[in-house]
Amino acid sequence: MIPSPELQSDWKSWGIEIVRRINPFMEEIRSTKFGQGQILQVGSFTVANLPSAATPGRMIYVSDETGGAVVAFSDGTNWRRVTDRAVVS
Repeated sequence: MIPSPELQSDWKSWGIEIVRRINPFMEEIRSTKFGQGQILQVGSFTVANLPSAATPGRMIYVSDETGGAVVAFSDGTNWRRVTDRAVVS
């Protein structure tokens, strides 16, 4: 939680406390989610068990897609193969 400025003796102390609390969190995100050289792992699903595609921009691995396994993305309505944008079936 972000500390209240009223609890610090001055603005500089407040800023230092914010940095102290946020840096470990940001480092964890950078190293586990966005770090250069890191391998992204997406969830694996079968066609019969696809999650809802209602949130656009999500990505998954479809292990038994027609023609072979493929990475797919949600367009907000359907899961689409990244290879040709066809709806996963």
